[in-house]
Amino acid sequence: MLKCYRKGYTEFLIAALIAVLGVACSIAPPALAAEAKYTVYYGFSMPDEDYLIPVTVFRPFGPSQVEGVVSALIEGPPSTKGLPVRTLIPKGTRLLGAEIKDGVAYLNFSKEITAANVGSRGDALLVASIVNSVSSIPGVDKVQILVEGAKVETIAGHVYVGEPLGRADELVFKGFKDTKGNWAEGQILAFALRGVLSGYPDGTFKPNSTVTRAEFIKMLCATVGLEPKETSIESFRDVLRGNWAHPWIEAAVKAGLLRVSDYPSGLAPNQPIPRKEMAVLLARGAGLEKEAIKEAGTPLAFTDTVQLPGWLKGYIKVVVDEGLLKGYPNLTFRPSGLLTRAESATVMARLAGMSRPDPGVGRPGPGMPKPPSIYTAFPIKESEITTPFFTAGAARVFEASLGVEMGYYTGKPKDDEEGKADPNAKRRVLKQACVMASEGAPGWGIFAAVIPYEPPWAVGGWKSEYGFVKVYCTDPRDGSELEGVEIPVTVIGQ
Repeated sequence: MLKCYRKGYTEFLIAALIAVLGVACSIAPPALAAEAKYTVYYGFSMPDEDYLIPVTVFRPFGPSQVEGVVSALIEGPPSTKGLPVRTLIPKGTRLLGAEIKDGVAYLNFSKEITAANVGSRGDALLVASIVNSVSSIPGVDKVQILVEGAKVETIAGHVYVGEPLGRADELVFKGFKDTKGNWAEGQILAFALRGVLSGYPDGTFKPNSTVTRAEFIKMLCATVGLEPKETSIESFRDVLRGNWAHPWIEAAVKAGLLRVSDYPSGLAPNQPIPRKEMAVLLARGAGLEKEAIKEAGTPLAFTDTVQLPGWLKGYIKVVVDEGLLKGYPNLTFRPSGLLTRAESATVMARLAGMSRPDPGVGRPGPGMPKPPSIYTAFPIKESEITTPFFTAGAARVFEASLGVEMGYYTGKPKDDEEGKADPNAKRRVLKQACVMASEGAPGWGIFAAVIPYEPPWAVGGWKSEYGFVKVYCTDPRDGSELEGVEIPVTVIGQ
């Protein structure tokens, strides 16, 4: 287990020791090549606004820190399905030269950097991504942007760059105004990183507002990987083209999550959605509908579900068994009850496998087990990753320190509907890294990183369907693992 601390031994020494001594798994990871670690600010798109997000990028050591940072900035994050993070540097831009003098980094870019066709917000983000990234280097306080060796007034016509500029941290995404300290802050942040959750124009999320049917359907679609698509079809008479929810509703209908026959009087998209209806949608989204049909009529352990139709009991049973919806301490399910936006984010986090098992109904209370401290947004469960891969999420951990492991199992690691686990499967670690969240406990911070790895064979098109990426935190007293989230992925060697 790789120990990650803000202070004490450097990560290089720790990595070197691990390369020699191995880790607490079946074999030692491959020897680690010397790497540099930079903080780069990429563009981050949310449904309502664009921001910057700090990303830790691991790269081979280069001629200078400035060149390493700018190269990572130009290249951008790896192509990842659903990733709302991107470089803001125009294609073809090159760094022609760089010099640090008296705390100012002078960056000479090729003329392609002026090809950015963005509005005032986009121009501000482009400039800030360069300035914030390079000023993260020790000894750099300001950045002077040059184009073909000369000062220019603007890059894209909106932001003055004719003098050295300081950081613009107000453009960095830090969460919503009204979720700081909320019991579901971690889940909300993680889903925001996926670009799933949107706030309101005033920068709030309204976590305690009751979730509507349209909002829940959008969250479910995005969680299971459905994309909104414009279409002329109007399946419901009260969700017409032009309605913000229309593309999501039609995606849900096409995928079979929504059935038009279930809503003969219309969808009523802006009305609150009851838990019994959530159970049906969640079962379909989780691929549990066949099991739900088999369980139709099965008696439930709740005191308030006796009068429900038998078919509905099957859906409730499978989502409760799966841990997606939970009952209440008084042995009720509250089939007609409603959930808040924060509680709905928690349900979706369970569906997405973003954290270790969550024991709570929603809001934690006295005597309940401790809720998760790590929620992963990327990689998405059962997605494919190549080198380098992107990982991100939200964490509330000591000194903001997190460890990341990635690798593969030599055989099926767990029983599933497709077969039994391989009892001889070994866990192989290909990469370990330390990353930092933007804030340490007791607050929630955001983490994001681009991490390369070496496949076990350099040739032959290596691939493993039993790959994993694990994000974890350790006990500072003895280095033991306190909590971890292991995401199953397919690992591809290149």
